[in-house]
Amino acid sequence: MKPLFALSFLFALPIYAGCQPSTAPAPPAENAPAVPNAAPVFAVSAPAPVKLPAGQHGRLMVILAPDTGQNDLRDRLTDVESARDGAAFGTDADAFPAPDARVSLNTADRTVAAFPLGIAKTLAPGTYRVQAVWAVSLDLRGADAPGNSFSAAQTMTLPATAPISLTLSETVPPETLPQETATVKWVRLRSEKLSAFYGRPIFLRAGVVLPPDGSGGTAPRLLCVRIGGFHTRYTAARRIKPYPGMVQVMLDGDGPSGDSYSTDSAVAGAFGDATVNELLPVIEKEFRCGGAAKRRFTTGGSTGGWVSLALQVYYPDTFGGCWSGFPDPLDFHAYQKINLYADKNAYVGADGKEVVSARDALTGITKWTVREECALENVSGFGGSYVSSGGQWGAWNTVFGSRDKAGRAVPFWNPVTGEINRVVVEKTAPRYDLARYCAANWKTLAPKLNGKIHLWVGERDEYFLQDGVHRFNDFLKGATPRIKYRAEYSPVAGHGWQPRTSGQVLAEMVAASKP
Repeated sequence: MKPLFALSFLFALPIYAGCQPSTAPAPPAENAPAVPNAAPVFAVSAPAPVKLPAGQHGRLMVILAPDTGQNDLRDRLTDVESARDGAAFGTDADAFPAPDARVSLNTADRTVAAFPLGIAKTLAPGTYRVQAVWAVSLDLRGADAPGNSFSAAQTMTLPATAPISLTLSETVPPETLPQETATVKWVRLRSEKLSAFYGRPIFLRAGVVLPPDGSGGTAPRLLCVRIGGFHTRYTAARRIKPYPGMVQVMLDGDGPSGDSYSTDSAVAGAFGDATVNELLPVIEKEFRCGGAAKRRFTTGGSTGGWVSLALQVYYPDTFGGCWSGFPDPLDFHAYQKINLYADKNAYVGADGKEVVSARDALTGITKWTVREECALENVSGFGGSYVSSGGQWGAWNTVFGSRDKAGRAVPFWNPVTGEINRVVVEKTAPRYDLARYCAANWKTLAPKLNGKIHLWVGERDEYFLQDGVHRFNDFLKGATPRIKYRAEYSPVAGHGWQPRTSGQVLAEMVAASKP
């Protein structure tokens, strides 16, 4: 799930620094009347002709925001709350065929994905900030991925009597690794497995945090594999506190399909196998750590909670324990508030009400719905589908899904209507519903997982992830043979709650490594 909470699991520091507002013209009046049939048209140009190679696709997006002087609007493509007070539109665009040739994005066109839904013809009169983004990166899905282009943010006024011109004046430069320090190192490794799968070079990235005693001594150190919240990059290693006798590795939360969940996938590729059998052996050799299951551990929160548990479950002979907080859905009966096995629709419940995706932990008031979140992901996704957006619902569907003839994930539900396709779900659920996977393989897994699973979650989790933890816990309580494990709950805490500090978790790993 969202990275802010997952990173708090590691170091309780903010992730993003907000842009400072400056004096600007007044934003659209809050109660300004809607303007019917005033859907704006954007004319986006590139400074030079561009045509993407065969097999590579582009997604052209335009973002609107209240005119507060903000100079970069790209974060709004992944934030429902901030995007809601403006608008976002997206369409496929694979070429700018001539110098200054314009690609028209007519927001009234039904093929253009819009957020909020139906916003194009009801935008209030006033001044806005507007920015265009052309996402073309093959290997990373963030709006700031190398190779993506964007325009400068500029002020526009609605209603507009002519197309609004935007020029893709900036291109994100090629990736470079950050500067290393005495305790923070970087690894960028070509994966032969993933390169063969994609037919081009694919690289794994990781941040390595050495113990405070540096590289002194000759004894192998323990290895802690850390995974952050959704889309947390490997560079978050800079915020991890070194720990004596422990090498800590931060995996990367971005890839060709978005967050790979470090898991083998028919659509995204064998990121689990590549991580365990390609990346970690190189790290263990270079930084003198790990070497045996009793000396390797996983931990993370949110997305990292799911990944840390999944690595332990899928590779039970490789790791000696997982410490997994507020994990993403562990049971497809509780796919947040959706039951993928029984519900007919992901957007509307059996009671006729919109399915909630996020709530306020204190009040329980709805923050946004699944329909809203998928609508924003539809803006970024190729073909106007959340599945290829690289967003949260898209990443789950891609990692957990089956592959169509074009190599893309088959949607679990219709991107527009929300109608669930249970046949599609059932093809892969036995693997990625972790409770179901464990139940089917329990005789083999039980002796290998005994004493290795540590789970925790707040009962007021903003994304309702406590329901999946309860179902997984219910399975463990009733499974035969029984195993030792730990599941902890806070009746008053939300997403990001942790019953012990990061240092205490690492101390438990040290204790678990003892004979």
